[in-house]
Amino acid sequence: MAHSILIDIEEMKIVAASDQKDSAKCLSILADIMKTSDNYLIIGPTQEWFEKTFSLDEMLKIYNAMTGDEIKRAQRSVVIYQMVRLAENVAIDERTSGQLIAALGRPFTVSRLPAPEKSGRKGKSEGGYTRPREGTATGQVWDVCDTQLKANAGLTPAKETVVEACVALGINPSTAATQYGKWKSSQ
Repeated sequence: MAHSILIDIEEMKIVAASDQKDSAKCLSILADIMKTSDNYLIIGPTQEWFEKTFSLDEMLKIYNAMTGDEIKRAQRSVVIYQMVRLAENVAIDERTSGQLIAALGRPFTVSRLPAPEKSGRKGKSEGGYTRPREGTATGQVWDVCDTQLKANAGLTPAKETVVEACVALGINPSTAATQYGKWKSSQ
């Protein structure tokens, strides 16, 4: 079974899977190679991930797009079960992140969103935390959070997904988890 799957949000399709140790990074590079939209999501192919990431309607759209069926109604538990089965049948890309970067033909970097404009206030933001300085490890965590928020069409990314993506960038998992909490409370 794959560690992570890549879902094209615009097409509402599972487009790739990876079982590499750094599967989130591999799938990010693969999305860049495949020229999928910037609107993609990387999740684990488990019942819990589908349940906490997608509404029933969204899962039905993915299922219908993947199978060609036109199911309009079904029990949530049945649809989640079917989503896991679909994810299991997606071909796993066996390439490592190094091989994918070579195929990309250029250095791979996590896309950066512009830092929000400063409000002129000093100290803590409304959520209680100020954004870390750009270029720092903590700033990179916030950049990953912002990138995944944009990729998820405004849905808050799961902590596990953010931590996995940050670890793939060489950031300590504890730092990633702490900064995710601060980023989330500042939203």
